[in-house]
Amino acid sequence: ASEWCERNGFANQAIEYALHADDFERAAQLLAEHMDALWGRGEHSRARGWLDRLPDKVLFSKPHISIFQARYQCLSGQLNAAERTLVAAEQVLDLGLDRTSEPKPHKQIPLTTSDRVKLRGRAAATRALICSYQGDVPGIVQHARQALEYLPKEDLTWRSVTALILGNAHGFKGNMTGAYQARLEALKACEAAGDIYFIMVANLELAITLRAQGRLQRAIEICQQQMQVANENGLSQTKTAGWLLAIWGETLAELNDLVEAVDRAKEGFMLTRSSGDLQMIGWSFMCLIRILLSRGDLADAEETIQEMGRFDRESRLPPWIANQMRAWQARLWLAQNRLE
Repeated sequence: ASEWCERNGFANQAIEYALHADDFERAAQLLAEHMDALWGRGEHSRARGWLDRLPDKVLFSKPHISIFQARYQCLSGQLNAAERTLVAAEQVLDLGLDRTSEPKPHKQIPLTTSDRVKLRGRAAATRALICSYQGDVPGIVQHARQALEYLPKEDLTWRSVTALILGNAHGFKGNMTGAYQARLEALKACEAAGDIYFIMVANLELAITLRAQGRLQRAIEICQQQMQVANENGLSQTKTAGWLLAIWGETLAELNDLVEAVDRAKEGFMLTRSSGDLQMIGWSFMCLIRILLSRGDLADAEETIQEMGRFDRESRLPPWIANQMRAWQARLWLAQNRLE
């Protein structure tokens, strides 16, 4: 069934049947061929589910897919697992072989030089992501620059994602002008690649920067445009749409439209909190908590902070999110004490 689906252009079904048959080598090879397309379409939950079903010995032997898995592990707070997966990918690249789990010479497929360079670039981009998760600005800059050195010009999606991470480095330092320029360049790269998912992400990063610069109407325009894109492409119930709604709500709060602001931010938080992407969950939380405290909704604010506390205990929130969560907890206590 898997072979028939592959021959007839049903890639997703071909992967699923291979996994049902426990033919993990075949599933891994199919994933290696189609991961770029899955990633560019934003089908992350599906791709991550398939990667999780592969035995480590198969996954670790395929740097084409193990680098993607390291990214997913990082975003869900599994930093030790991400490091382990990334190291395994780099070891295969050092050998220059895309090995099978059965190390027989006739089954070893040499990686071309261009493959190895590109995959080293993707590994470096993933290390930059890990550093971004940790708030490590020097690490972001070091690994992102290395990634851009290795990644070929035609690997547009990965180059654009790396450019977005560089924008985060400027943002962490409070350099909104630098962040805006970096994110604008990343958006241009995403548009050149043509991946709807990452075009949305780049636009939202830009909207965050515009809000920080006080260019509120432009930020709202971007949110409106990208929600239309989400609706047209079946992405309106995804974590990215949730993040969009949270950013939109926070910007409306800056304009003192607190009623619509809280509605949008609550809807956004509902969409992101079940996604497993701790950065989007954390960002949506911060947008919502700011609005709730601005409205004086202390009970809802306390409930939201408690929910984020559970996320922090069960997972590993990025340090910059965990620190801000504690700061908002302190502000809530002060507000509650003033009322008493």
